[in-house]
Amino acid sequence: MSRQLPSAEDALRILAVKRTRRTPRPAPPVGRPLQSLIKQLDAKFGAGTGPLVGRWREIVGETLAAHTEPSKLSKPRAGVGAVIRRSPAVRSAAQAALARRRRAQPLDAAAEAELQAGLAAAEDGKLKAALLRLGREVLRRQGSAANR
Repeated sequence: MSRQLPSAEDALRILAVKRTRRTPRPAPPVGRPLQSLIKQLDAKFGAGTGPLVGRWREIVGETLAAHTEPSKLSKPRAGVGAVIRRSPAVRSAAQAALARRRRAQPLDAAAEAELQAGLAAAEDGKLKAALLRLGREVLRRQGSAANR
């Protein structure tokens, strides 16, 4: 059973009497409500990155703070923010501080001798040194996991 469509006059009469739904408005940009908040924060703490530097570790956490620093505040384009990297001098200072905090305990003589024997056939150089560091760290972690 097919239904007949209304004629043009019937359609106009129906639309004049019956209300239709309005088309929804698009959502406003997300940043618009934040503008007043940012202005208040700028007035309270000062504009720019100065206030962020002192509290950066607290804001982003230890791991991220070791590799980043606030250097510029900018409006994101197309919803993508900027990644801010540390300069090499600041990074090396942060790495030195991190190394001072976690001084590794040396391996016992037997574990060190076994590691050296395993890498005896390897050619001296950067690769062998890196493998020794990796092996020591793995053995340290295995030892600390066994002690727990």
